[in-house]
Amino acid sequence: MIIAWDTETKLFGLGIMAPPLVCLSYHQQGSPDAQLVDHRGGVDWLKANMRAGNTLIGQNISYDIAVAGAECNELLPTMFATLDEGEFSDTKIREQLLAIADGTFDQKRFSLKDIASRRLGLDMDKGEVRVTFGKLRGTPIKEWPEAYVNYAKGDASVTLRVWEAQETERTSPRWGDLLKNEPAQVQASVALQLATCWGMRTDPEAVTKLRGVIQKEKDSFDAKLRAAGIMRADGTKDTKVLKALVEKAYGGNPPLTPSGAVATSGQVLLDSGDEFLVDLAGGSDADKANPFKGSKAAKYLSTYMPWLEAGTRGPINPSFEVLKVTGRTGSREPNIQNFPVKGGLRECFIPRPGFVFVDADYSTLELRTLAQSCIDLLGYSSMADALRKEHNEGGPDLHSLLAGRIYGEDPLAIFNAYNAGDKDAAEKRKLAKAPNFGLPGGMGVDKFVTWAKAAYKVILTRERGEELKRAYLEQWPEIPEFFRIIAEIVGEEGEGSIRLPRSGRVHGGKWFTEMCNLMFQGPAADGAKAAFYEVTRRCYVVKTSALYGSRPVAFVHDEILLESPIDRAKAAMDEMVHVMKEQMSLKAVPDIPVAVDAGIMERWGG
Repeated sequence: MIIAWDTETKLFGLGIMAPPLVCLSYHQQGSPDAQLVDHRGGVDWLKANMRAGNTLIGQNISYDIAVAGAECNELLPTMFATLDEGEFSDTKIREQLLAIADGTFDQKRFSLKDIASRRLGLDMDKGEVRVTFGKLRGTPIKEWPEAYVNYAKGDASVTLRVWEAQETERTSPRWGDLLKNEPAQVQASVALQLATCWGMRTDPEAVTKLRGVIQKEKDSFDAKLRAAGIMRADGTKDTKVLKALVEKAYGGNPPLTPSGAVATSGQVLLDSGDEFLVDLAGGSDADKANPFKGSKAAKYLSTYMPWLEAGTRGPINPSFEVLKVTGRTGSREPNIQNFPVKGGLRECFIPRPGFVFVDADYSTLELRTLAQSCIDLLGYSSMADALRKEHNEGGPDLHSLLAGRIYGEDPLAIFNAYNAGDKDAAEKRKLAKAPNFGLPGGMGVDKFVTWAKAAYKVILTRERGEELKRAYLEQWPEIPEFFRIIAEIVGEEGEGSIRLPRSGRVHGGKWFTEMCNLMFQGPAADGAKAAFYEVTRRCYVVKTSALYGSRPVAFVHDEILLESPIDRAKAAMDEMVHVMKEQMSLKAVPDIPVAVDAGIMERWGG
């Protein structure tokens, strides 16, 4: 049977992302009306309908699954079994996959209200009812106001209608099933939601100390701004004074905006060579020992400190988005996937008492998926050969190989010197990282020169950029062929479509550089998400696993962070590494060895 279901809950908030269940509504395909049961009846309904040959449909179903699992922990094993069988379906994820396939993902929004408006012509007025269900928990449904009954039933009914409308578009004459990837994305979405629910805590003492350090930097810099006349007494900035300083620093010939005004962007300030303006932009690479220098202090205080301070009062709960246009994930409130590595911010995060952090991340993952894509498209990859050799013989790695070509030196000597701490070898290898990581996306020389400066603080002339690109293409001879095939897929119209070979996800409307990036970003995301789901499953329901009792707290693209009981942390780490390698091999890189770095720590990053 095809059945859409939905839950209504008490309000969620800090540390409460799976609030108490109030009711569950469901609408079976072919039935004239939805049905409504209270929280006890909802648990019973799930027990009866999971693993019963049904397709259970929801909108943002990971939230409902987490709520039901929190309401009754006994449901969790059956929920994971239902996920394993692909019997949960999510209209939001389906809509996203269809939008990715036709190239309209960035033009659409994916709430039930937005989808219903787009597909059914419905205007769903959410109103205040949706946030006041909590008061009805325990009240017999027959005593509920009609507005609450209609609201709860309405979501299940609309979800069913949306799902049916989506079914009419799931099959493409060219690509076949456009929703083949749905079960894997639903699995990942549940794992991510459980990480959100568990949350992360911070150390009050470390947070207080960090605020003092950053505030001191901000106060010092504000004093400089006031002395220069840029900051007024009320704290606002006088941009005329700033533009005058820029003009002076550039000898009267400053960079201009398209409208002809003096440019004051961060890069313009950095390139000025003026010590004060460089500080205003956040400092040069030479200032990396002080990540809060200049204007960065204010950003850290406003963007990150409120979250770190909230974590001292209760767990903060980063929200994850399972599906972006490339297949990667996103996060918000806070964006834990982009939390600064430098400055001690991550070190403020601590595990719960009796636990330690277990952290594992894939090594050079997107270069491995690039090499695999070349094998898939061309039948060979010298980069894959090098990765196999590194795996079997211990070196040299990809960056040392390219550095050897750039400098005309022995790659193994560079690799060994780098591992011995040699600074010259480290600089050579750092230079090689820029083309290895930057050029697979198909960027031109000018953009590469700009990107290398921003990403690696490598200053290149255009001529040097051309030399590095030439060395890169010579080192990895499959890459020009890779670019040629992508160009053929994109065609003269400049946009193309492709189905990723293992996930089956179709991506449409891709430009050349987007398609190039997709070929390694997409499979890497698929493999990492599959690993995260399997790690999460073992943590929650596989009692024979060394991971059982651990809890995933963060997913950072190619990194998984767990809280594990201290006495089982080593075994949990070993099993997580095994799972990550296994799932990546199955889902993304069957022909290339997978490398994972892991450690046990008392603070994230520490």
